[in-house]
Amino acid sequence: MRLLLSKILFFTFIAACTIGCTTKVKLFGDFERRPVVHFIIDPSDEYHFMRLHRTFIGEGDALDFAKVPDSSYFPLEQVNAIVQEIDIQQNILREWQLKDTVTSNKREGVFFYPEQRLYYFKANDLNRDNQYRLIIDINDGEHKVEGRTRLIRNMSITTPAPLDGGLTFANANVPLNGYRNQPIRFIPGTAVMFNVRLRFFYRERTANGTEIKSIPWNIGSINSSDITSGQGMLTANGQTFYELLRMNIPIDNQVIRREVHGMEILLTGGSQDLQTYMLANQPTNSLTQNRPEFSNLSGALGIFTARESIRIFKTENPPQTNFRALNSFSTRELANGPFTVQLNFCSGIPLDQSSDFSCN
Repeated sequence: MRLLLSKILFFTFIAACTIGCTTKVKLFGDFERRPVVHFIIDPSDEYHFMRLHRTFIGEGDALDFAKVPDSSYFPLEQVNAIVQEIDIQQNILREWQLKDTVTSNKREGVFFYPEQRLYYFKANDLNRDNQYRLIIDINDGEHKVEGRTRLIRNMSITTPAPLDGGLTFANANVPLNGYRNQPIRFIPGTAVMFNVRLRFFYRERTANGTEIKSIPWNIGSINSSDITSGQGMLTANGQTFYELLRMNIPIDNQVIRREVHGMEILLTGGSQDLQTYMLANQPTNSLTQNRPEFSNLSGALGIFTARESIRIFKTENPPQTNFRALNSFSTRELANGPFTVQLNFCSGIPLDQSSDFSCN
């Protein structure tokens, strides 16, 4: 879509530079509207959303057209979209009719925002051994779109394991030995691109009650080419963890105390098609602005593919249990360390009652 806008602006510039010439330039004669589809299925989700737009053109400023939603949408009554689940013998096992909805979380940019129209179906039991087929019929056959994808399989987090001790970001003696880095190891399965995020949850107690809050942390991304010996790894830096909390949790005299509530580990893996599509559409510094066009759909631009999201939540729920989200050294550093000492963190875990960072 952005490439189309660039071409429109380029041709408008050429036309302006040739005023006075006898040659007439016909800008829009061969233009044909085409569907543009973005649909990524994640079996860990319950709702699966598709974005369906169309290419557009017109006389005037293309950027003005981009701000008008009707320029980018097919009329609702013209769109019929279904997803089919197909087994290895090519039998159709299930079929979902996509419904339309409007969300208001679209980011600011060249095109209209914050509202956008999406199409969706609901299913929380997609089978990773089956194939999924997308069929879109627009305006009774004017546009026929089809694509197929398989789900990501056999991806898993190996470190930390769900029943392991808490995450470790600090050594026993930080002034002497410094901080520790927490590895996140995983088996890639059929995915080829990976992102790891952590989210730190904490309970904040004031005179008005207790509220659970959280801080997100993007650890980073790697590709399958970065993986050796069949296992991928990204590392969460210990000092960065405490610096992140200091920057995102305010010092507040109304806070009686804060306690660790949990740590969430989120691993997201993407398909080969998704990686190829992202590489083909990443920004370029080339003067020609030409790039290869990639789509795995017939009858449309865009992509229909899959990703997988795996979550591990390490809970810390005193006084009923002694499960830890952070190990004892890391909890002590959270309560007493130079980055976070003013944030009023302490531990309510029974095993920590005799420590200098206990809430008791």
